[in-house]
Order: sequence, then C-alpha cells, then structure tokens
Amino acid sequence: MGVTVLFISFALTLFIIFNITKSCRYSWILSTLTYGATIFGLTEVLSSYRQLNYWSILYFWIGVLIVNISIILYLYKHNKLAKRSLYNAKKLRIIRSIKSPIFWVVAITVFINLLTALIAPPNNWDSMTYHMPRVMHWIQNQSVAHYPTNIIRQISFPPGSGYLIMHFQILVGSDHLANFVQWTAYVGCIIVNSSITEIVFGEKYGLIGALTTASIPMAIMQSTTTQNDLVVSYWLVCLLYFTLSKNPYTLANIVCIGLAFGLGIITKYTAYIFGTPVIGIWIFRYLLKKDVQNRTKLISLVVLVTVVVTPSVPHFLRNYVLFGNILGNDMGTRNESLTLVATLSNFLRLLPINLPIPGMWNIVSWLHTNILHIEVNNPQTTYGDIEKYLSFFRPLFNLAPHEDHVGSPLHLLGILTGTTGIFTKYFRNKNEYYKKLILLTVFSLLGIFLFCLLLKFQPWNNRFLLTSIILSIPMSVYQLKCYEKQLIYNSVLGLLIVSSIIYALTPIRHPILPIPIDTPESSPSILSLSREEIYFSGAKKEYKELKYPYSKAVELISNSNCKKIGLTIGEDDWEYPIWALLGDTGSYQISHVNVNNISSKLKSPNEIEESCAVISTIPAYQNSNLRLLHTTYYPYVAVYLAGGL
Repeated sequence: MGVTVLFISFALTLFIIFNITKSCRYSWILSTLTYGATIFGLTEVLSSYRQLNYWSILYFWIGVLIVNISIILYLYKHNKLAKRSLYNAKKLRIIRSIKSPIFWVVAITVFINLLTALIAPPNNWDSMTYHMPRVMHWIQNQSVAHYPTNIIRQISFPPGSGYLIMHFQILVGSDHLANFVQWTAYVGCIIVNSSITEIVFGEKYGLIGALTTASIPMAIMQSTTTQNDLVVSYWLVCLLYFTLSKNPYTLANIVCIGLAFGLGIITKYTAYIFGTPVIGIWIFRYLLKKDVQNRTKLISLVVLVTVVVTPSVPHFLRNYVLFGNILGNDMGTRNESLTLVATLSNFLRLLPINLPIPGMWNIVSWLHTNILHIEVNNPQTTYGDIEKYLSFFRPLFNLAPHEDHVGSPLHLLGILTGTTGIFTKYFRNKNEYYKKLILLTVFSLLGIFLFCLLLKFQPWNNRFLLTSIILSIPMSVYQLKCYEKQLIYNSVLGLLIVSSIIYALTPIRHPILPIPIDTPESSPSILSLSREEIYFSGAKKEYKELKYPYSKAVELISNSNCKKIGLTIGEDDWEYPIWALLGDTGSYQISHVNVNNISSKLKSPNEIEESCAVISTIPAYQNSNLRLLHTTYYPYVAVYLAGGL
C-alpha cells in the first residue's frame, strides 16, 4: 500500500532528526512540522499542474524514502549515529514512565480512540457536508482549485486539515485512515503539552500534563472524527512550545514558530484568535531585547512573516478572486457588535455549556437583562436562535459524549482557579518561574477575550474552545501541583482517569460501548454495525433514514450506464455518503448542478457538460431533460436518470 511508504519515510525522518536533537519529543515536533509543510507544498504544486493523483504522490514519497535511507547510510558509514549510551538513557526514562499508572491510562485512552477511528468511518455532520466531500472533489479534479458547489463551506473554509486527509485517502484508496489525522493531532497535543509542563514545572509533571490533555472530553471526541479543531490545536501548541524554548530567538526557532502559526492559519481561522496573543507577545519581547541589533530583528521579523503567510497565499488568492476577500464567506459567524458588553455577554454564555450546574442559564439570562441590558439571544452576537437549542443546554447534556457539545468542567475549573492562583502568587513573588507562568496566563486570557470579541456565540462553541483549553493546560497542572499533598489532588486525578476511559468508549455517534442517553444522534455499538451502516448511525432522526434513499439512488445509477452525476442539494445537506456508497469513484464524474450561489460563475476543473443522472434533495427542483425515476419523501431524495433503466 502506498501509505506504507509515507509511514516508513516519516519514521526514518524522525530517526534522523533524533540523531541531531537527541530528544524524542522535540524530534516528533520537528518531523510533524516538516511533513505538514511538505504535504501542503506538494499539494499546491501538483494541483497547479492537475497532477494530484496516486502515482504523483507515491513517486514523491518514494523519493523522500530513498533520500532518508541515503542519509542514514551516510551517518552509519561515518559513525555519526546516536551512541548506545543515549538510547540506554532514553530507555531508562521510558521504563520510569511505564511504571506510572498515569502512563497506562493515557496509553489505553489513546489506543481506544485509535480503535474507534479505524473501525468507524467519518459520520460527523460537518464531515458529511463539507470536510469529506471537498476531499473527494479535489481527488476527482486532481486539483484544489475552487469549483461550483451548493455547499460554499467546501471551498471557502481553510483546507489545511483536508490536505492531510486527502493524501491518506489517495494512498489508501478509501476513508479508512480519514479519522487518523485528528487522532495523530490528539497524540501530538499530548506529547507537546507533556514537554511544556516539564519546561515549566519540571520532569515529574510531564505525565500530569499528558493526562490532563488526554482527558479533555472534547479532545477525546474530536480524535475519532475528520473535523479540524485538534489539528489547529496541535499546530498552535507547537507554536507555544517554541516560544517557551530556552532560546526562542534563533533562526531555526523563528522558522518553526512561523511554520506552526502558518499551518494553524491554513487549517482553521480560529488560529488567528488563539495564536495571535502567543506570537504577538513573542514579537513584543523580541523587540525589547537589547543584545540583538535592530537590523537582525528586522531580518528575523521578515523571515517570520514570510513563513507565516506563505502556506495561506494560494488559498487566500482563490478566495479573493471568487469572494472579493481573502477569508471567503464567514457564514455569518463574525460578531456584529464589537463592544465590551457584547464580549462579556459571549463570555458569560460559555459558562453554562461547560459547567453542569442547574439554573446556570437562568443566572446568565438574569445578568443579561438586569446588568448588561442586552438580550441573551441578541442576533448581533448570536449565531442562530438560542431558543431553538435550549434543549441542548440542560446541565447534563454538556457532559454527554457528543463531539459538537461536550463540555470540560474539570479542566475549566482548573484553568480558572489556576489563573487566579498564578496572578496572586505573581504579585507576591515576581521571579522567573512566575514570570513564565504569568506569560502563559496572559496568552490564554487574551485568546478568550479575542474569541468572545470577534465571534458570535454558537451552541457548539465548545469545539472552538478546545484549542484554548489545550493551550491552557499549564494552568490546570499548576492548580493540581498546589494540591499535590491533599485529598483533592488524588480525587481530581481519579476523576480525570475514569472520565477519560469512559469518554473514549462512549462517543454518541460511534461508540464501542453505547450508553442510554436521550438524543436522536445516539448510535448502536460500532462493533455491531457494518461500515456502511455507521455512516448514518450517528445522524439526527431524519438523516438516519437517508441510508435507504441514498442506497437506492446509488443502486439505480450503478445499474445504468450513466457515469456523469449531478448533485443539487442544500447548503447543509449530506453529500459524502453518495461518494462512499458509489465506491469506485474513479469511474464516475460528480459535480454540483443548479448552483445558485457565488460559486456558480466558476468553471469546474472537471466540469460535466451534461449530467445523465441527478440526485436532488431539493423538493422544488425539476429536470425536464431527465426522467424522474425514484422519490423518497422523508427525507426527500429524488433520482433523475436519462432514459430510465
């Protein structure tokens, strides 16, 4: 399998970098940054020549593999490989870690999530509507150029995570490793945060940092999906790692800082919000350094900006040409009221979706009415209608293992109390230790402030907050450190351990062990379902019923000689199951038709002049050139075919 070449190549790169750095975790970070940047560059280059296909990608990675083998042979020949004594030292440290129960809890949680990610195909809502469909269009078109689509998010939103999924999709020939990207980012966040906590608190707290990260409920839920919140979190936690290094102002570190931030931006625009405080304060401190010449500072900042911006340039240009702005269509998520009151309103509404306290929403509503004098459902600061989602805000709902809504009460409380403690201690003792802690705290607080200032409140905000929580793990660890010799320390660790295993086993949409919970998106155990059934098992009630009409549509088209399929679907309708059910997508050409948004003026790189079949989820759609062959009314799916069967 082509993907084996990629995995072996990555392993060899990791080995080579380890021989240079002598650090396992630092080697991991550098290797992932290198491969993230390489995959991005390779994708854009191949796309520009419309050569984004299996053989082009495979030949490239074979070339990288040959180069890696040559480097290792050179190092071996010149006796430059790491000495046995270094491996013995690393082995002793690993043995010490393995003796800790915390290590095994993290390992078990990671393994359960990997098992789920491999068994269950993508069945998250966003995966069905735009994450996975755009990957399929890119593969079909052999290009990442914008194309006409009824779901504008497919082309407008940053594509970074999709590029990684696409490479696995092409090399494997299926979606069996589609969830692997987020799972890898989950493991990466654990590794990097364990390093950060060691930098700040000492080696003995590395495993605490790993457990605190691994047990974040939303991180566990996201690690088995094709969403991108964990991927952007990983790039930003790498950014934080390099800013905390012993000498963050070397050219190598500056390039790594720029690359981490740049890859974060091209993955998800929340990188601007949570990453800007980190890189902004780094720049501010660098400019204040007196032992560096101004000319050197200027050159360094030019290098930094260049590395940050470069990954986003191709996508920004595509967006600018189509939408008239580089960020594309924001889908109405930007805050329309940039005031302190609106910001405070958004912050207060984050509390009920994380803290399962009865009556919390009533308290927040009272504060809005009597103190802030603003509607809790103000359309200028709210995406959608909160009243519609009030059923989601039952206290226990946000403890349920749902990948769009699950809260993190233990972590939030740890961050809030840790932040308070750090500020208190800092004003009493302004040594280097607390200066580093206060810097981390400022990063976190500024990120939350920008988040509440710039974006409207959304019921699924906990997804976006995942990045902030991961970046704020040192504050949670600090609070645990304060309680180290008290009962509360063991109690919190126990809760984190138990909850991480439970959450890993029970994600609502694709559980290994389903739990009885009142939600239409609950799925039976993935161990009892076929892969085809899992696509629909975690959907809302009406979308669970999509399996029959979609399967029927694919059956009718497969039995005909039609290879050119048009899709006319709504902006939030499921598209990916059609691709998945068709199977051998290389023999079909699938394009959106009847497009009524701004992308209609585009010419698809793989444009179909005339479809011989159309699948429609729009009741008002009619096609006089094709025969209406089959209709399902709940949910509505119509199949039009040229000449029937």
